[in-house]
Amino acid sequence: MKILQFPLMKITIWFVLGIVFSSYFNPNPASTFVFIGIFFVAFIATIYLSKKDFIQKVYFGIATYLLFFQIGCFTHVIHNEFYNETNYVHLIKNETDYHSLELVLREKLKGNEKVDKYIGLVKKVDNKTCSGRILVQIHDAHGDSRIQIGNNIQIYGKCILNKKSLNPNQFDYGKYLNNKSIFGQIYTSANSIKVNDKNDKNIWYYSDRLRNNIITNLQKNNFSKNELQVVNALILGQQQDISKEILKDYQYAGAIHILSVSGLPVGFILLFISFLL
Repeated sequence: MKILQFPLMKITIWFVLGIVFSSYFNPNPASTFVFIGIFFVAFIATIYLSKKDFIQKVYFGIATYLLFFQIGCFTHVIHNEFYNETNYVHLIKNETDYHSLELVLREKLKGNEKVDKYIGLVKKVDNKTCSGRILVQIHDAHGDSRIQIGNNIQIYGKCILNKKSLNPNQFDYGKYLNNKSIFGQIYTSANSIKVNDKNDKNIWYYSDRLRNNIITNLQKNNFSKNELQVVNALILGQQQDISKEILKDYQYAGAIHILSVSGLPVGFILLFISFLL
């Protein structure tokens, strides 16, 4: 393939390989930085040794590829929130201990009849300023108008860090959360949550307000509960409240993709707005 003959394409491939390697093996940040220094020195040395040649030596290409491979590793490491010193995981020494967490609700996930799930951004753990994303599972939260996206809340409970799957070939939920930079979970009930009057008013807050206004207007049109759930999925791409029975009916009919069609363009619009801002 002619495209692979371009030097930039070869460098890009090695850069991507470095990212993939780092995502699987999680190298230490310090060692990654040291190897970048070593390969950079080798890269400069090969430039000096081959600068008089019209055709570059083989060792120059090898040094270049290794340097960009290591840059790919380092890029993944510095974007991995787990290595951030301010991340809350470094404050959780014992999972049996109770902690006081202050966080803001960022996004609502699909839950069930008893539990609502949210992604929260941690601000403080036991009055110590920190950061990081955490999965918040709230029992008996249906109908509680206090709990909304953008709320600053305080929770007292056990913070459970993600664990590896124990059974062979089992879906590794802990790894799935880690890939989304969510390194722990906390369980609580709606009655034990303290909600601050001050909200974080950002794009997530206003998009949730707009979505709730649309849902309120749809409810005025006397849709049944099941019909309203499907309409929300089609218009807003929100499948959190659709019952398992309805999902199974769409699966058996081979039309489950219909419920996700509107979510795709909404996602692209959100990515485009995030890129602009």
